[in-house]
Amino acid sequence: KASGLSASRIRQAHNVLSQILKTAVRARYLPANTAEGIDLPRKPRREQLFLTPTEVDRLVQEVEEQYRTLVYVFAYGALRWGQAAALRRTDKNPEGNEDDDEKAKRRLTFLRWVPWESNPQPSG
Repeated sequence: KASGLSASRIRQAHNVLSQILKTAVRARYLPANTAEGIDLPRKPRREQLFLTPTEVDRLVQEVEEQYRTLVYVFAYGALRWGQAAALRRTDKNPEGNEDDDEKAKRRLTFLRWVPWESNPQPSG
């Protein structure tokens, strides 16, 4: 880190340079990509932090009501932003359309989270 740059920034810069050199090699401007085979600094591993269920509930109470379900999806669904953004209200059809339900189950099973199957219905 003599350059003062983080490992991540060095890796990004190397990637850009390597792609440029790769293009130059393909176009036969250069005989070889001199950026290949370089030992790059490793990104330091950071300790992953997780909210407790109590902390999740406190957080949910602090956000606007329209976003509360999304907070629960992120907290318990282990979803990345793109996966959560791909979910649609129509993925779970309240009218019980079987095709829509199956589509939603496949999609959420892929994400390893099917909330309505884990919530038992009250008897009686």
